[in-house]
Amino acid sequence: MRVVVLLCVLAACGEVTKPADNVDAPCADTDNDTVCDTADTCATGDDRLDGDNDTVANACDRCSGFDDRADADADTVPNGCDNCADGDDRIDDNMNGVPDACDLQTRILDLKVVGTNKWRGWHSDTANHQSTNDYTNAGALGTGLYNAYFVFSAANFTAYSIKSVTLELELELYQTPDPTETLSVWDVSTPTTTLEADATSVPIYMDLMTGARYGMQTFAATQVNMVMTIPLGAQAATDLQAALGQDFAIGVHLDTAPAWVRFGMDEVRVQRLVVTYLAAN
Repeated sequence: MRVVVLLCVLAACGEVTKPADNVDAPCADTDNDTVCDTADTCATGDDRLDGDNDTVANACDRCSGFDDRADADADTVPNGCDNCADGDDRIDDNMNGVPDACDLQTRILDLKVVGTNKWRGWHSDTANHQSTNDYTNAGALGTGLYNAYFVFSAANFTAYSIKSVTLELELELYQTPDPTETLSVWDVSTPTTTLEADATSVPIYMDLMTGARYGMQTFAATQVNMVMTIPLGAQAATDLQAALGQDFAIGVHLDTAPAWVRFGMDEVRVQRLVVTYLAAN
């Protein structure tokens, strides 16, 4: 009886204990960097080693020696290792190892000229067009309405992908009392040889102002003898891509009337396409 009482007293005083049952088991640390695998920021190397102080361990650095967090063009490639600082390094459509944004090339397509004959001119709803007439009237003139056309040669031009097309057009005459005028640029389905040949053709006249509208431009008399830069839309790039190695024509229509303008007579004027493209890989 005395022994039992003594044991109860000792237990009440805390003298009898048992092993703790809430001690965590050791965590897995595959790379031996003292950081558990579940908390590792760099599973393949020591989280404690960060030579360039960018908070990314050396073994997981995307751009060793530079700050991985600095990515001005948001392409997941840090600035210090960017191949193309102005574009996405990951986009390389023609797979030539150069990102598209830094692979664009520029090609100038000048007006087609055969001998002394410039492949430009007009077609009217009433008048007879002659191939030797290089006047580029657009608008209302006398009793007729006119649309201008321009033919550019895409011979010997190859491209993997045309990205943009810009029309550069020099204004020669502004015969209108309006402070500004607006022109529109159109696709042309008429074959270029037919376009350039002698003809009186309302369908051709209409073709130069219908179909796919490539672009528009508003201008004023102060721009006479100056070059207008007219960005053309995606359809122009698509159509030019399909016309590579051949001729490519555009129509120009004066949207506002009554008025007329001209982009050249017999003289040389700036009339060209500026094309940005990706070369073949």
